[in-house]
Order: sequence, then C-alpha cells, then structure tokens
Amino acid sequence: MFGKVFLSVVLLVLVVNAATGPLKDLCIEKWFQQPLDHFSFEPGVTSQRTFQQRYFVCLRPATPTSRTPVFFYTGNEANVELYLNHTGLMWEHAAEFGAYLIFAE
Repeated sequence: MFGKVFLSVVLLVLVVNAATGPLKDLCIEKWFQQPLDHFSFEPGVTSQRTFQQRYFVCLRPATPTSRTPVFFYTGNEANVELYLNHTGLMWEHAAEFGAYLIFAE
C-alpha cells in the first residue's frame, strides 16, 4: 500500500513539474536577519551575530481572504528548494484548503 501511495506522489510531482516547471517558480524567495544565538539566556548577555535566513512564500494555490490558512514547512539539513519542489503533500493540502505555503531553510 505504502509503495503505491509513494509512487503516486512521485508521479504527481513529476507531472506537475513537467507541466508547470519547478514549483519554486510559483514562489517568492525572501531573506531576513536571524540571530545566530538563540540560547544566551544569561541576563545582560546578547549576541549581535546574525545570518541571512532564507525562506520561500508560495501564494498559489491560495485563495486570499482574512482567514486564509498558512502551512509552514520547517527545513531540514539540505537546500530548502529540494523540499519545496518535492513535497507533494504540502502542495496537495494547500490546494485543498486554499492555503499559503511558507518553506524555511
């Protein structure tokens, strides 16, 4: 059973990629300053070191309203574009719920 579902998802991703190009093309790449140290709890000690945090905002297939859901995908230990382009379940649920997708690296 799992093999059939997995194969169906892989085929769906391949068909979507073939028909529309990479899913990344449906998203906007953005960056923000992120503190490097989130664990300095000592009073008066703050770290000024930061890095550029990359994320993608995918507005399709959302139907924007004041109550549009947002699905947030927290990245793993690889390039976020790999997950963005090959996480079919996120895209399927976003279409079903009319949600925005955000993929963080």
